[in-house]
Amino acid sequence: MNDAQKCERPAGTRADAEENAESVRIVDDSFANSKAVATLQAQFALLGHEMTVTRQGNGRAICSVARHGQRRTFCHAHDARGFLAQLRDAR
Repeated sequence: MNDAQKCERPAGTRADAEENAESVRIVDDSFANSKAVATLQAQFALLGHEMTVTRQGNGRAICSVARHGQRRTFCHAHDARGFLAQLRDAR
């Protein structure tokens, strides 16, 4: 990029990028923290379920919880936590 192109950039580009990154973090909390994922996997394991997290081609994480050949799939961590709460209540 030459100097003329750098000067033609709109002001506030960095701020806009930071704002967009922050909104992504707020909206998509899905399994971003590896410690939180490990904790959730351990909690499911204590109830006899296996939890796996896979990444799609677009970077989005998908969580699957399985037991005895039955599988549930979640796109957000709070949905998986809700299912965990249901399992605990059923015991």
